[in-house]
Amino acid sequence: CPWTDHCAARRAGIETKLPAKSPKKARTVRYGVHFWLTDGNGRVLLRRRPESGLLGGMAELPGTPWRETPWTDEEAMVFAPAQTAWRPAERVQHGFTHFELFVDIHCGVAVSNGADAMWWEIAELDTAALPSVMRKCVRSAQRAAETGAR
Repeated sequence: CPWTDHCAARRAGIETKLPAKSPKKARTVRYGVHFWLTDGNGRVLLRRRPESGLLGGMAELPGTPWRETPWTDEEAMVFAPAQTAWRPAERVQHGFTHFELFVDIHCGVAVSNGADAMWWEIAELDTAALPSVMRKCVRSAQRAAETGAR
């Protein structure tokens, strides 16, 4: 290198450590609760997210808004799509560009009961427009169903 004799980093013995990456900023944390509601006929309830905003227009499991403080079970159940015996599944963690999301999953079975509801064949979920965070939630719920909850 033609700058070897003039290189301050070389004189200091730190040339192999440069350029140094800046430390990453800590991301904020958000929490949500989503519900895996099946109808006993091999279908799961989905809903469509609003067209604008994060993950706009994509499908998701019904649930709470995402917020900066964890949800209590009592608070979250207000957003449950049906009254049934809800079983907790494992917590899902997903990183977005500007925040880290922790989602608690609850699983239940109910009768298909809403003409406007979007019941989706579980066997065909890979064709649904689900964002990666919801695919993680689906896997968590399916593991819980296989093992009988946590």
